Amino acid sequence: MYQLIAFDMDGTLLTSKKTIAKSSVEAIGRAQDAGKQVVLSTGRSLSELLPYGDDLREIRYAILASGALIYDLEAKCVLAKQTLPAIAVDKVKAIAEVQDLMLVCMIDGQGYLQK
Repeated sequence: MYQLIAFDMDGTLLTSKKTIAKSSVEAIGRAQDAGKQVVLSTGRSLSELLPYGDDLREIRYAILASGALIYDLEAKCVLAKQTLPAIAVDKVKAIAEVQDLMLVCMIDGQGYLQK
């Protein structure tokens, strides 16, 4: 029997209005009451979770930035992170500029958009 439930936000937890339905919050509570570990797993940065803080308060762990950051929401600390070397960042930036792409960077839970 499974012990962990991980879910995404966009297209899964969030409604079309970008809110979390009361029924979803209740389902998370029922899963936790049944002894399951409920984890958020999203491509979003930590700062993008702030508007949902009240609805996510029962969730302790989050896998963020598409797996690059694992965060303890209760203790408010980084448990693990994977960063790119500066040379790789420079190469990605150069490719994005040539291809006219918009970059979204995440550094220690904060999202940054290029101008």
